[in-house]
Amino acid sequence: MTSDAYAWRFTGDPKEFLERTGAFLRSEPALHTVLLTVTDRLRKEGVAAYGEEPPYFGRLADEDGTARAALLRTPPYAL
Repeated sequence: MTSDAYAWRFTGDPKEFLERTGAFLRSEPALHTVLLTVTDRLRKEGVAAYGEEPPYFGRLADEDGTARAALLRTPPYAL
């Protein structure tokens, strides 16, 4: 498979992010514990839980939309 088969998709919505990446993240919960924990807090408490700037979420998806990688940024913190 070539790199053209993958695309980064971004959102500011923690619920959408979990819907699209939840199975991938939960497949190895110890490895993805920060993404799961932080996203769950943002989903429950709102996107301002870590500061005034909104967070953003990303997933690297293959042709059928399956997540292969994920990222999260909660400003002012880095990725």
